[in-house]
Amino acid sequence: MMMAISKRKQSLIHITLIVLVLIVAVLLLVLPSQVSGKTPSSSSQSRSPLITNQHQDISPSRDYSQSERRIRDQERRIDEARRDVDSARLDLWDAYTPSSINRSTTRYYNIQRAQSELDQAMSNLRMQDSDLYMQKRILESNQREQRLQDQRDQMRYHNAFDPQR
Repeated sequence: MMMAISKRKQSLIHITLIVLVLIVAVLLLVLPSQVSGKTPSSSSQSRSPLITNQHQDISPSRDYSQSERRIRDQERRIDEARRDVDSARLDLWDAYTPSSINRSTTRYYNIQRAQSELDQAMSNLRMQDSDLYMQKRILESNQREQRLQDQRDQMRYHNAFDPQR
């Protein structure tokens, strides 16, 4: 009888520990992705969607939407350039097979051209992203200054009609 009770307690303890370990494992998988603002499915995405997600809190403005549109176009160009680089690399692999020895130099220059286009597109994206960031900061600064000026004007108006002064 005593042996059966201890086995039940022991199996209950084992089940409880397994459940706790599973809960901790799930929390360790879910919480770090929530802290960084990503879902587990979005952690495998490329950097380009993250760039546009940085600017979602921008107030709706035509300038910002145009800038965001330009950034999306730049990201699309970067993806196209990456595909060109990959296809050029595959072509280079084909170029060094014995059947296509004569075309090897042309393929090499295609890879170099595609790589330089990719570098240029990434540079343009970084520049437009920094321009958008600066526009956002300038707008916030102007709004802050306008708010302070409005408060000063309101205080002057209030003090002008204040009978205690």
